[in-house]
Amino acid sequence: MNKNPTSIETCKTRAIFTKNARTAWAKIISSASGQEKKKILLPSYIGYTDREGSGVFDPIQSSASDFVFYKLKEDLSPDLEDLQQKMNSDIDIVLIIHYFGFCRTNLKFIRKLCNDNDAVMVEDCAHAFYLSTNPLELGEVGDYSFYSIHKYLATQTGGLLKVNNGQLSIPEIHGHEAATASVVEAYALANFEQIAEIRRINYRIFFEQLQDIQEIEILFELQNHEIPQTFPIKVANNLREKLYFYLMDRKLETTALYYRLITEISEQEYPTSHSISKSILNLPIHQDISMDQVDSMCAEIKKFFKTH
Repeated sequence: MNKNPTSIETCKTRAIFTKNARTAWAKIISSASGQEKKKILLPSYIGYTDREGSGVFDPIQSSASDFVFYKLKEDLSPDLEDLQQKMNSDIDIVLIIHYFGFCRTNLKFIRKLCNDNDAVMVEDCAHAFYLSTNPLELGEVGDYSFYSIHKYLATQTGGLLKVNNGQLSIPEIHGHEAATASVVEAYALANFEQIAEIRRINYRIFFEQLQDIQEIEILFELQNHEIPQTFPIKVANNLREKLYFYLMDRKLETTALYYRLITEISEQEYPTSHSISKSILNLPIHQDISMDQVDSMCAEIKKFFKTH
């Protein structure tokens, strides 16, 4: 018996830091597939931009994997009936995305479905940073989960790949695929509980001030322990773009995740996804934003709808 610990493997989380979430997802695909071509079951809400491409879909194309989409509901949760219909022995990987940090589905049902069909379940937690206390168990049900550090901390890059299934090995990464030392330092020093609480406070202020605007539909009412990535709303009457530029002109930055879907997701087959894409707007709630700044953005949004 030694007086000090000698193994860094004891009580260690089975995870690795990666350059970004895209790298983590690519590593999961290659680890789960090996040399064989695989078939992946995907949610039908995947965006892309000309500058960045698609963090979800690009690694699938690079791996030459086959793919099929399952339908989503209005809250971007999986249509479990459609997912079950498309799940069969041909499916090797099932991807579940926790959009904007929310989960409104039965993960245990999906877990059982994957087990019954010998499929690997992967949780995309790029928007869902549940890495401190996690009573919701997001990121812990799938065989793998992966995260985007720079979506929560003030870093330019950074991802995390977590292996929850003890029967699976942690993928190897090479130098250019790893997170930088500054990203790991930011992660190690971050107060995740404080960050989560600030995000919840800002979210609640937006909810209270915008819930009565007829042209706005708030996607989620915040529940206990949830850690939101943004405050997602749907803007009616084709006013999303006008509101976006109205706020930008006043130096109030927002984003629209995702205003453009990959072409493989057809509007005819997935009308709900396209309807959300045409109206979605994500308001910022991150830890650098004060309550006064949230109040100012709400005031401008109310002013906008008085004249439109």
